[in-house]
Amino acid sequence: MGMEAPHPTIRRHFVTVGRRQVHYRRAGRGPAIVLCHQSPSSSRETVPLIERLMGDFTVFALDTPGNGLSDPLALEKPSAEDYARGLADTLDALGIRHCGIFGTHTGGCTASEFARLFPERVSVFVVDGVTCWTPQERAEILANYLTPMEIQWDGSHLVWLWSRFRQQAMFFPWYKAARSARLDFDMPTPERIQHQVLDFLRAGNEYRKPYAAAFMYEGDRYLAPIKTPGYLIALELDVLYAHFDRLPPLPSHIKVERLGRDRRALLDRVVAIFKRHPPSGDTPAVVRPKPIAGRTWQDYADVRGGQLHLRRSDSGMGRPVLVQHDAASDNNVVRGATESFVDKRPVLAFDLPGNGESDNTIGHDNISCTTYAEVTRQALESMGVSACDYVGTWGSGFTGLELAKLKPGLVRNLVITHVIYHDATLRQELIAHYTPDWQPDWYGGHLLFCWHAMRDQGIFWPWYERSRKGIIRREPYVDPNMVHRRVVSMMKCGNMWSRHYGAHWRYPAQEELKRAPVPTVLAAPEGHPGTQQALGHASALASVVIGNDMSGWAGALLPRLAA
Repeated sequence: MGMEAPHPTIRRHFVTVGRRQVHYRRAGRGPAIVLCHQSPSSSRETVPLIERLMGDFTVFALDTPGNGLSDPLALEKPSAEDYARGLADTLDALGIRHCGIFGTHTGGCTASEFARLFPERVSVFVVDGVTCWTPQERAEILANYLTPMEIQWDGSHLVWLWSRFRQQAMFFPWYKAARSARLDFDMPTPERIQHQVLDFLRAGNEYRKPYAAAFMYEGDRYLAPIKTPGYLIALELDVLYAHFDRLPPLPSHIKVERLGRDRRALLDRVVAIFKRHPPSGDTPAVVRPKPIAGRTWQDYADVRGGQLHLRRSDSGMGRPVLVQHDAASDNNVVRGATESFVDKRPVLAFDLPGNGESDNTIGHDNISCTTYAEVTRQALESMGVSACDYVGTWGSGFTGLELAKLKPGLVRNLVITHVIYHDATLRQELIAHYTPDWQPDWYGGHLLFCWHAMRDQGIFWPWYERSRKGIIRREPYVDPNMVHRRVVSMMKCGNMWSRHYGAHWRYPAQEELKRAPVPTVLAAPEGHPGTQQALGHASALASVVIGNDMSGWAGALLPRLAA
C-alpha cells in the first residue's frame, strides 16, 4: 500500500470562498457538471464518474465543507439549505452560472436543495439515494449515529473508528447489530476500509455536521416543489432504496428510477441523463485560490508529472520561508511552525512527493533527498519563488542542503531542526528495523502498530529499542494530538514510509554538513544528541534552542534568517 499514482487527467484545486476554502477535482472540457459526494467521504469517491463524464463536460467534484480538504461552514448546526447556499457561493467563485448537478446521499440532499433554491442555475439534478426519514427514525439516528471521535492517549479511538467502518459495512444503522439491520452485499477489502478511515480522519469531528444535515433533510417535503428536471435513482442494495416508497406524488419532470445491483450501470445512467439535459455555457476558466489574511491557506504547485499540495501565507513581508516536514509526514504536522511565521514573513510548506496530499511524482525506487530537492525546485519555480529561507525538520533539512547545491541562490539561509546525525553502523540498523512493513488488515491491528510506532518515537531511541539502553532521558514528547497527526500522515503514504525514512537514513550528513554552501543553523531542544554531535564535527555551524511547541519557532529562528 502507498500513495496512489497521479491521475493523468484529473487535477486538484482549491477555491477561496470568503474566508474558507473548498477543495475540488476538475477534469474535461465543455459546460459544467458538479458532483457532490456522500458522508463521511470526499471527492475521491467520485473519480469513476468523473472519468465517464469528462469527455463531454467540465466536471467539478467538490469536497463538502468540513469533509476532505474543504474548510467547514462557520455554523454550529448547518442544514441542507445552508450547504446548498454554500455551494452557490462556491460556484460563484468558480464562475459557474449554469450546471448539471449530481449527489449521493448527503451530496444528494445538497444537490436537490440547490435545484430547489436556484432552479435557473440547473439543467438537471440527479440524486443517488433519497432521504425520507420518519420522525422516530430521525430522532434515533441523530441520538446514536454521529458519535464524536475523541483522541485517546493509547490510540484506542483508531480501533473504535476501524470497528465502526467494519460495522457500517454489515449493518445500517451501524450501531444496530440486528438481523433487521443486516446489509446484503460483499464486504469491502481492508484497503477500501483504510481509504474510508482516512477520509473520516481528514474531516475529524466536522464529519458530524453534513451527516446531521442529511438526516434532518425531509425529502418527502422538499423534492416535489422543485421546478427543474430531476432524476431520483438508487440501486437495490442502497440502504435508502426503500425510501422511494415514502415519496409523495411528484411532478412529471421528476423521475424515479429503481435500478438493479450494478454500480457501473448506475454510473452509465447518470452520464446518459446529463447528455440528455446538458447545461449551457463554455468551459469555465481555472480560478486560482485567493489569499486569506492572517492565516495559512491551501494550494497546489505544479511539478513534472503531477502536483504538490501546500499550505501558504502571503501576509508577511520579505523573503519567503519554506517550512518542510520530515519523512512519512505532511505539512499538517508542521502547521504550528508554519503558522508561527504568518504576518512576519511569507511562508509556505509543501507535502513532499509521495507524502500527505501530494502526488508521488518520483516513483517507488527513486526516493532520495536529491530527488526531493529537484521536485521542490520545480514547485518553487512554478510559483515564481527565486529565493527563500529553508527550515527543514529532522531529515528534511538534508533536502534543503541538496536544494542549496542544486540551484545556488535559491536557499539563502538553512535551518535544520533535530538533525539526524548517525554513524554508518546505526544507519544500517535503522534502514533494517525502523520502518517494518505493514498492511491494512480486516481486524484493524495495523492502526495500533502505527499509533505506538509514532508514540514510542518520543519515549525510546530508536523507537523499537525498548530497553534501558533506548530510554530517552528527557521529558517525553507524547502529546496525543501530535501523535494523531503523525499517524494520519504516516497512513497517507502507507508502506512508502520505509523509502521516505530510508532517504534520510542514507544521506551522508557528516560529509555534507561540513561543506554546507549556505549559512546553516542547527535547532533543537537543549541537549539534543544529534545536534551536539554535529556541532562537534562541523564547527562552522551555528545553533539555537527551540522547544517542542512549534508555535514559538518563528520567534526563535527569525533572527537567524535576517541576512
